Amino acid sequence: MAELNQLFSPQTLQDVSIQYRNAQYIGAQIFPIIKVPKPAGRFFKYGQADFFTYVNDLADHRSNVQEVEVNYETESYATEFHSNFSFVSNDEIEAADVPLAPLIDATNRATDNVMLGHEIRSALIAFDPANFTTSQKDSPATKWDAANSTPVQNILAAIDGTFGNDPVYGAIGLDAYRILQSHPDILEAFHFVSSGAVASRQQIAQFFGLKDLFVGESRKMTASKGQTPSYSRIWGDAMLLFRRPDAPSPRSASFGYTFAWRDREVFTQPNLMRGGGSGGVDVKVSFAYDIKVAAEPAAFLLHDVLT
Repeated sequence: MAELNQLFSPQTLQDVSIQYRNAQYIGAQIFPIIKVPKPAGRFFKYGQADFFTYVNDLADHRSNVQEVEVNYETESYATEFHSNFSFVSNDEIEAADVPLAPLIDATNRATDNVMLGHEIRSALIAFDPANFTTSQKDSPATKWDAANSTPVQNILAAIDGTFGNDPVYGAIGLDAYRILQSHPDILEAFHFVSSGAVASRQQIAQFFGLKDLFVGESRKMTASKGQTPSYSRIWGDAMLLFRRPDAPSPRSASFGYTFAWRDREVFTQPNLMRGGGSGGVDVKVSFAYDIKVAAEPAAFLLHDVLT
């Protein structure tokens, strides 16, 4: 039998890097990315009531045909660049043993940071009650972590409060999701009787007729540099029910979009002034976008659902 030191190279083991990353970003699921031809521009929002107003369509050979009203307003978007970079020295690149790939790691790290910023901005918009009119938001009188709470009725009412003909999705903060998973009303629907049973994300989505349910698990660092690390969840104490087309298009009444000018881009440039004798490479990731609520009535926010 081979000895352990014959199976693995000590140098390779020493150079293996342990990388941490948020499990899943859901901001781009709530605000789908659509490309726009200019960094700033306008999009049209047609009158909601017009689509639900019946106009007499009976007409004979002598009557005047009734006119269907078309009203719309415009709203502006203005993309901003979000960029950062990471430096990798040529010494690191040349000395790296498999499986290390410093340039790839630097690109992934910079990309992840840009998308972390998108996630934070998405959560601030989607879970903020101030961004919703009274008719499109509610806070349960009895919080979901109370024994006599009624999350099923709350969620069904929220779904009924959305307008549009596209599928309904849900987005929920992790703490609220865990309460929902084990709530008696949810477990009873699946006839779970064993102690400690919980409903899965797919089961909850299916129960409410959602196309999918996105759980906000992402964290962000809250401590300043040099302080003891501390973290908080990006997605808070809320659940958003929203409509979104399968193929993102500004011609559909989707809750919101990420208007992106150009694709997310990666740039590399030699930097001879850093990194020892031979310099190195700057790796820059750039993404120009603007997150906009396009059709607020296509969504309903349940906020402050826990005590």
